[in-house]
Amino acid sequence: MNQLFERFITGFIQHHRNEILPSSLKQCELLSQGQRVVKYLASRDGQRVFRLKPDLIFQVNDQFPVVMDIKS
Repeated sequence: MNQLFERFITGFIQHHRNEILPSSLKQCELLSQGQRVVKYLASRDGQRVFRLKPDLIFQVNDQFPVVMDIKS
């Protein structure tokens, strides 16, 4: 059920991006959890910590301005 809801939200954003996203995100790439994206929220002593497997990431060039965890 969670994957279905995540796909729905991702598809909805893709389809309606011009109406619902701010101009800075309209050309972004949407990366879903199915693409095995892993991010770390912080680093300590040169080591990455707080591993996160987000449901959806907005990517603009090499930046990630939005990271989402989707709950149904």
